[in-house]
Amino acid sequence: MSKLKEFLKRSQTIVFVYEIYKYQKHKYLFNKDPRLAAEEDYMNDFKQKLDWENPKNIVEKNFWMQFNTDTSIWTRCADKYLVREYVEEKGCGDTLNELYGKWDDANDIDFSSLPDQFVLKTNHGCNSVMVIKDKSKLNFKKTIKKFNKWLNSKYGIIAGQMHYLKIQPCVIAEKYLEDSSPNGTLIDYKMFCFNGEVESICIHSGRNLETHDFSVEVYDSNWKEIPVSLRNSGNRFPRPKSLDKMIETCKKLGTGIPFVRIDFYEIDGKVIFGEMTFTPGSGFLTYEYYDYLGTKLDIKKLKS
Repeated sequence: MSKLKEFLKRSQTIVFVYEIYKYQKHKYLFNKDPRLAAEEDYMNDFKQKLDWENPKNIVEKNFWMQFNTDTSIWTRCADKYLVREYVEEKGCGDTLNELYGKWDDANDIDFSSLPDQFVLKTNHGCNSVMVIKDKSKLNFKKTIKKFNKWLNSKYGIIAGQMHYLKIQPCVIAEKYLEDSSPNGTLIDYKMFCFNGEVESICIHSGRNLETHDFSVEVYDSNWKEIPVSLRNSGNRFPRPKSLDKMIETCKKLGTGIPFVRIDFYEIDGKVIFGEMTFTPGSGFLTYEYYDYLGTKLDIKKLKS
């Protein structure tokens, strides 16, 4: 039975079918009322109804902000292309990954201009990314078809994230990142920030782009481990050399924003900006920790 569960968890076909089912269900709910899509997402992770009147944990409060505050900054900075302009404006342009190109239609991608290794992604969703380690093995027709399908998808329907629906979709190509550290693992440092102050850092490692599996470890800003992950691999990660720079960058990018998750990579000791996410996925941490994070955000002070 355990082997069967593991197979179902890792099967690309099962993952694909589930994602289609999830999207169609959220689309149906979204068309009735976007809040229903949000409630469905919350119920899946927390097994209880979302409390719109008295939101408590950080996820509930994020959903409340989605529908009760000005989220124009969310749309701008959740856009993986336009956020580059925002990062530049805040004086953090030195953290940006190298951009090779941007196309509104996947048919226009100039593969001949791209190096042997690169990353392709859309700017308006999640998990719509391809890591190309050898361009000579890339099926261009299938890649174009896949990205045009992603460009036409409305990711924001999932959980009623309407700020994503306001993004003009495009495809971008960026430099392929590879860490030369001994373990050779590219690590995501995901900073949970309240008005620019880093409360905690989720490390995502061992990511599988096909099954979306990954491990999560959590540290505070002083690099003390916080035992709240439900996906803890048991690994211990050294304090990144550029942690102070990451925290400084969060302050510049996040000041004035009630809550945002800001992601980074560290390549040979250098900070590389990843993205800004205002409605990060949940279900990876304990309920108690989501409650704790909720205490850091006073929505009564926010203007509707």
